[in-house]
Amino acid sequence: MRRFKSLAKEVPLPMDQWSRVLHVPMDRWRQRLRSSSGLQPLETDRVLLILELYRMGMGVLGGQDSMARWMAQKHFLFGKPPADLLTSQEGIERVMAELGRIEHGIPV
Repeated sequence: MRRFKSLAKEVPLPMDQWSRVLHVPMDRWRQRLRSSSGLQPLETDRVLLILELYRMGMGVLGGQDSMARWMAQKHFLFGKPPADLLTSQEGIERVMAELGRIEHGIPV
């Protein structure tokens, strides 16, 4: 969990959001954070993918604060905040695709 906590500093998601993203009930997530148990392989993959998404977004949008605001605001294309899409592979890919369009100036 030490590695997760270090990586999570780059991704400003609250712990309840991480619980939803990783599909781990909040009480179990809290317990795992207190213990020294690590992430499951699929959870590790999801964390690394979200980290990649946030790094991309920070580069495209100009920093962590801008990325955090963009992720938290309702997006007209998604009908909800992009952060709400992080619970599925498809949702993460949709958010990454949108960041790619923004980066290259492609209108929706």
